[in-house]
Amino acid sequence: MVTNNFKNYLWVIPFLSFLLGYFTVQKIFQPKSFNTPAIVGKKLQEAISILSKNQLNIKFIMEKEDSNLPHGTILSQKPIPGLKITPNQSVYVTISKKPDRLMCPELFNKKMDNIAQILKSKNLKNKSYYIPSNLPENSCVAQYPLPDFSVKDTCIITYVSKGHKKPVIFPNFKNKNLNSVLDFLKNHNIKSEIIYSDDPVSSKRKLKKIKTNQEISKQETNPTDQEAQNSQIMQTQTNLEQETKASPETQDQSMQTLESQMQNGQDMQTSQTQNVQTEPEINQENINTTEIQETPDLTILDQRPLAGSLVNLNPDKPITVHLKVFRNKSF
Repeated sequence: MVTNNFKNYLWVIPFLSFLLGYFTVQKIFQPKSFNTPAIVGKKLQEAISILSKNQLNIKFIMEKEDSNLPHGTILSQKPIPGLKITPNQSVYVTISKKPDRLMCPELFNKKMDNIAQILKSKNLKNKSYYIPSNLPENSCVAQYPLPDFSVKDTCIITYVSKGHKKPVIFPNFKNKNLNSVLDFLKNHNIKSEIIYSDDPVSSKRKLKKIKTNQEISKQETNPTDQEAQNSQIMQTQTNLEQETKASPETQDQSMQTLESQMQNGQDMQTSQTQNVQTEPEINQENINTTEIQETPDLTILDQRPLAGSLVNLNPDKPITVHLKVFRNKSF
């Protein structure tokens, strides 16, 4: 009876033998386990070298951006250092990577409050230096790096205006074009009020007079020529006195010469007198004729403050410049 029951369980013996042999072989030939090496904080190439010497594999879980660490630095590992591990097993790691290159934003002429918001949204730091400037107080005068250049170490240097309260000499805007003056005033935070005028003469413009009697002055007798003629006649009379003791023929010739020179002088004076008397009468309107210089449209005729005045350019309280501008009605 017992024998029959034993025969019924003989089919279990092969399975038990297989399991016993398997565990026996595994116990004998199983590789020895060891502690997982620590690779956190090491560069990727160094970590691969350490795991290869221990016959371990490496697998990447993810990458995290970190601008303060070199690219490929091991941030975490599984299994953690110290746990038992056997050869040919895998270690799962998380590595660092550099964020995308940051481009420096445009900060020029912006207020510090606005600059702080812009840099905070881009995870950038700011280091400011205050310098004297004519630009509004607490506004950016210059920056490094320049706009659209890459930022190193996530830090930007800004130069900020602390105002300029020293008086300055106000420039002269007269006879300048209105548009160029307005651009100048805008750059220096100066307001302007404009009064237009269509009469440049009333603004004390200089008129260029043209004399129309130049031809008359050219026809007048040259005093130098008249003096030379009189001198020649006097010299001839002196020679005549010296020749009184000469022969009668010589005296006759000298008298004839003197009469001829005097006659020529009288003829010249008569001719000049006739030219002046026969000159046509010139219209008085032509003598007083003036030519007005053409004034370009939108030319500044007057200004307040006057040129050369000392003014304080306070960014918080900008001054107002009053300009009188010529505007041609024909335009």
